[in-house]
Amino acid sequence: MPKMKDLIHWQTVSGDPIVAGDVTLTPQIQALTIRWPPYGGLVWSRPVAALVSRGGQEERIPVVDVTRQAQWALLGLSLVFIMASLLFKIRQSFRSRR
Repeated sequence: MPKMKDLIHWQTVSGDPIVAGDVTLTPQIQALTIRWPPYGGLVWSRPVAALVSRGGQEERIPVVDVTRQAQWALLGLSLVFIMASLLFKIRQSFRSRR
């Protein structure tokens, strides 16, 4: 039986460097890999940064994933609306019992 560490991997991976003049750009992603031994697996990845090298200086520029931020905001708003509607229903059921 495979071990859990063989089935699930979370890692930061650097892509192939791109050279333009004296600037070298190396993209980085975070990848979650889940394997199902007899059937295949799933890979989910997202960009996290770009490494920029100029004249011996290296800088890491983070990638802001606006779509991911919007998804978290929508999830939070939907939870707020669900909680508000549940509270409204609970208050109405207590009022109708009086």
